[in-house]
Amino acid sequence: MEDIICLDTTELIDIMKGKANIDEFKDKILVTTQINAFELACGGESDHDILVIEELINSFPKKTIKTNDALLAGKISRELRHKGIGLGLEDLEIFY
Repeated sequence: MEDIICLDTTELIDIMKGKANIDEFKDKILVTTQINAFELACGGESDHDILVIEELINSFPKKTIKTNDALLAGKISRELRHKGIGLGLEDLEIFY
């Protein structure tokens, strides 16, 4: 059976910043969760960040509609935050 690694938000950020040791993931099946997609999209500071996040998240196989929903919720959170409207994660996850 092949090794499966579920990457968390911190590991995904390290990958995007080029700080991860990619060799440790060689010959592994990489997966992540919709919550990680949500957290990354919430943390994106610019449209470019969001594009990078979407590209990374969408690079994982077997996507579900929930991933796109998580990215959308994160984008909405970012837009509201930039307008000075802060919502708690609990409220955003209810939306999600």
